[in-house]
Amino acid sequence: MWKSAWSVTGDITITNQNSYAVAVSVGDVLNDGPPGTAATVTCPGSATPGTGTVPAAAGGEPDTLVCHYAASPSGHAATVNTATVSVSGRPDVVATHGVSWTENLIGESPLLTDPDQGYSQTVSGRRRCRLMTGIGVRRIRGLRVVRFLPLPGDQ
Repeated sequence: MWKSAWSVTGDITITNQNSYAVAVSVGDVLNDGPPGTAATVTCPGSATPGTGTVPAAAGGEPDTLVCHYAASPSGHAATVNTATVSVSGRPDVVATHGVSWTENLIGESPLLTDPDQGYSQTVSGRRRCRLMTGIGVRRIRGLRVVRFLPLPGDQ
């Protein structure tokens, strides 16, 4: 079975209730280590990854900065994503969130083959494939991310 191109993406929302703008450093890491896979964090208005400025609260309403994170771990071992926001002279603020994985079949009609078992099947859409039992190396062409499971009732 071949799996690759794992990715974790999302947004980190930082709220500022102060009457002045606050410069922040933002980090994000998965728990698939040690060390864990570090995400690239980009905040609007900043050319430096992992940094941004949260606008001042206006009219008694807090303002927010929404930063985007993206990580490319080597597998799907991570179960927790941890974001850390740092402000000079203040304790770090840490937030965690669970990670869930979804299969994503990329390509119109990739081919799943096992020459040792004489098996070849074209995969289309989000269809699950019937895998033959036995020892053999499965070679997959045209896929980037995939997880093949036996169909219900297959033994």
